[in-house]
Amino acid sequence: TRPAPAHADLIGSDAAGVLSRAGVALGVIDAAVHTIIIRKVTAPVLFDETPVGLRRRRTMAEGMQRLESLAAAGQIRSSGAPTLDGICAVTAIDYLNFRFADAPWLPAMPALNAMSTSLRERPSVAQTMPFVAS
Repeated sequence: TRPAPAHADLIGSDAAGVLSRAGVALGVIDAAVHTIIIRKVTAPVLFDETPVGLRRRRTMAEGMQRLESLAAAGQIRSSGAPTLDGICAVTAIDYLNFRFADAPWLPAMPALNAMSTSLRERPSVAQTMPFVAS
C-alpha cells in the first residue's frame, strides 16, 4: 500500500464534504474580491446597486450564512488542526470583516468569528497574518 498523501490532513475523512464547504467559502471570496475590484474601476454607489453588484452581495451573504450554520452545527472542524473548509471559511470571514466591516447585509457570524479567533492562535497562522497598519 502507498502512504497517505501529505495533504490528507487538510481533507480529513469526509473529502466530498470538506471540498463542498471549501467551495462555498471560495465562492464568497471570489464575489468579494470582484466587488472590490469593480468598485475601484467605478464608484461603489454605481456598482453596488446594479444587478451584478446585488447578485455578488447575495452570494456573499448567503454563502456566509450557510458556512455559519455549518460551523455552528459542528460540521466544520473548529478544534485541532483545521481542514481545508475551515481554512477557507476563516479566510472568507476575515476578508469580509476587513473589506465590508459595516455592511448591514452581512449576517451575524459568531461561530465563524470564534473559529477565526481560535485559528489565529496557531503559530502557523499567527506568523503569516498580514500586517494591518492602524
